[in-house]
Amino acid sequence: MKRTLGIFCFILFLNFAYGALPAPMVITKYGAVVGSAQITQDGTVINEFMGIPFAQPPVGKLRWEKPATPIPWTSPLNTTAYKQGCIPCMSGQVESFGATEDCLYLNVWTPDLQGSLPVLFYIHGGAYTGGSAADFPPQSWREVWSRRGIVVVTIQYRLAELGFLTTNDSRIVANLGLWDQNMALRWVQDNIGRFGGNSKRVTIYGGSAGSSSVSQHTMSPYSKDLFQQAIAMSGSAMAEFARGTNTLDFSNLYFKKLKCDTAPDIKACMQSKTLDELYKVEAGYEGSCGPSSLDWLGFAPIIDGDFLPVQPEIAFKNAYNIPIIMGLNQKEGRVFTLEANYPFSVLPPGYSKYTPTSFANYIATWITSRNYATSENATAHTDIFSFYSQNTTGANDHYFWIEQYVRSYSDYIMNVPAVREALAKTAAGVPVFAFIFDHYNNQTWPVTFPCQGSTHSGDSPYVLDAGFSFTPTVEDVATANNIQELFVQFIHTGNPSTNHINWDKLVRTQLSVLD
Repeated sequence: MKRTLGIFCFILFLNFAYGALPAPMVITKYGAVVGSAQITQDGTVINEFMGIPFAQPPVGKLRWEKPATPIPWTSPLNTTAYKQGCIPCMSGQVESFGATEDCLYLNVWTPDLQGSLPVLFYIHGGAYTGGSAADFPPQSWREVWSRRGIVVVTIQYRLAELGFLTTNDSRIVANLGLWDQNMALRWVQDNIGRFGGNSKRVTIYGGSAGSSSVSQHTMSPYSKDLFQQAIAMSGSAMAEFARGTNTLDFSNLYFKKLKCDTAPDIKACMQSKTLDELYKVEAGYEGSCGPSSLDWLGFAPIIDGDFLPVQPEIAFKNAYNIPIIMGLNQKEGRVFTLEANYPFSVLPPGYSKYTPTSFANYIATWITSRNYATSENATAHTDIFSFYSQNTTGANDHYFWIEQYVRSYSDYIMNVPAVREALAKTAAGVPVFAFIFDHYNNQTWPVTFPCQGSTHSGDSPYVLDAGFSFTPTVEDVATANNIQELFVQFIHTGNPSTNHINWDKLVRTQLSVLD
């Protein structure tokens, strides 16, 4: 309380000292934008611009089209608040989510409009079906990044069926959400110098689906040369959730249910549908926009032969030579397996009832049957079960088996894809800096529950200053300072090592990570 009051008084003093700070204005390629001047806790003045259009609204005839460049405006735009996010996958009324089709906006924070500072370009996560720029409050970008001499850009992109529904041909092209991200990157190249940013020192950064998006930009010919460095936290183009496993099936479901599958012009037919009609198709498909028979994986990018020309296993053999930080949390899969309500999840009191049979059934249903030919299924099942059952103390050790369940799902959904990408890029000569985030506060997960450790997005409060949902300890604060310092150094120089911490790049013959 004393610290909070002290900060408030300090900022109040600065407001008096600076007087009424003038609203910053920048003339972009498309017109003037007026933002606001904000003061950080250490007294740094940050120029904040929120809600700058980087494309025309993708509505009407522009729905399910590639993003179009903005129409120039003549009067200055007021850019002082987040715009509504893009429409997520959901069942219900869009208004309750504060979302809209007119959502292609970005935000900029800069400490020096006349500078040539490195740029951090952040892509939000949300499984390609949710999330927005407002996932993180403006002060996070001001306090952690911009006050340290970084120009920050955060963006929004079309999600779910509006961003990834496709005929996989020229009628409705694939990967529109990625095309949106690419358009925002091009906006940065054209405009960021006017905000004091260096367009030749851009680091793209994402978490979860934002991370797999980063991975996908490193394999797209359309994004080459639009950034120089990357940070990918908990997500890879090699992960199943990023491969659009169900995208074409989900798309065909929409075409059929909306009676557009036999229309002479399928795009025009789909463009004529209201949002309410789209919701009716989604109804009952919570979390994936599609039926449970196609499981929980929703709309996502696909290999289309264009934006994503080839499978990542092939693309990364000739990966773009840009430095990349790749990170994972210690218990990535826990949030999906023990905390969420997916078809494969286990919730209390199931933890204390989980058995070897439960684990074997999970492997058969969710791993081997989905990834192996019928002739390989039995052998794969035996090998996987044997690997994870090492060191068991018996069938009644329920917490052991629930730990293996979480461990195997973590490997499947996050760990193995990320490691494969890291090794492939290392073999191609790319500087890869790998780390495992294993710090966590036990207030975030009951100490009597299994699988203690940092789960998916557990790094966010420390790296992005997303706000602690608990009272941080001295160790929490120190961890946040250390990881932020490493990332800031990387954004400025392309190498995360600091005077305090040496972080070696990955060597294929010696798999080591920072933890």
